[in-house]
Amino acid sequence: MPKTYTKKRLVVATLLGLIAGLLCAYMATIWQPVPITFWVLVAAVYTRTLAGFFIGLKPFSAHPLLRGAVLGFIVSPPLALPYGLGGVLGFSIFGAIYGAVIDYIVSKMEKG
Repeated sequence: MPKTYTKKRLVVATLLGLIAGLLCAYMATIWQPVPITFWVLVAAVYTRTLAGFFIGLKPFSAHPLLRGAVLGFIVSPPLALPYGLGGVLGFSIFGAIYGAVIDYIVSKMEKG
């Protein structure tokens, strides 16, 4: 498999994922869509950071908004599985939004 990413893209996307995770955890404490525990907050940060990492790898060619949304959506369900379908859909939709934004930013950054 040919390398489709740069080190800078991978690092920036992962850091943006971390920021998205911290934002997600913060918003979860305000809206409380599920019972909030320390581990829910850790999972939110971890899952969004992981999504940023995968977005940084640029595993397939597509428009950045689509690629980011797909990767963000796919990585998010484990975060919410204990809370049923409603939790999975909610976290996955937000994952798609965060993913699209992250991929758009790093793709624009690459083009200069």
